[in-house]
Amino acid sequence: MTATQLKLPTGYVVTLDERRLRAAKIRADRKRQAAARQWHQVAADFFEGRTR
Repeated sequence: MTATQLKLPTGYVVTLDERRLRAAKIRADRKRQAAARQWHQVAADFFEGRTR
């Protein structure tokens, strides 16, 4: 499989595979952060309900 090389305006040459990998990593990270936030909210609601 040949990777297409892409020259960015910054002069940094990056292969398309690298970009796809980085994009996937960023997407996974966002998904993980969203899940963590949701769990934090659930936990906060749960413990707030117990203290009242």
